[in-house]
Amino acid sequence: MEKIDIISRMDQLHSGTARGLVYSLGGDPQEIIDRWTARIGEQNPLADLFGGDPTLTLDDAAEGAYWDIVRYAKKLYFSGMTRDTAAIVANAITYHGTLKLATDVEFSDSSFADAWSAAHPDQPRLSRPVDIG
Repeated sequence: MEKIDIISRMDQLHSGTARGLVYSLGGDPQEIIDRWTARIGEQNPLADLFGGDPTLTLDDAAEGAYWDIVRYAKKLYFSGMTRDTAAIVANAITYHGTLKLATDVEFSDSSFADAWSAAHPDQPRLSRPVDIG
């Protein structure tokens, strides 16, 4: 499979906004795309248990790559953000409803706080009762 095949299929299944977000945050999703492209045709050991194709298909790889890119975008977004900045953003989200950075990269105030806290396990968690609202 060509690399463009998996990118084209991701774009058919989803939008390309998560990939664009990764680039705008200074990242490069090519390693993720390459890793999933290389897996096309691998045996799927869970197919017998849960059904599905016994080998990893282009669609499987496109889905896997897309959701890995979404996770990578979130990691990049939160990596340099301080706790104080995250609290300010979460409070702003409270009054605006959601923060949408890209398709499938959207946060409510509490999901934003949880995502920031997950990205910074060495910091005190952001708390809805204490920090937000």
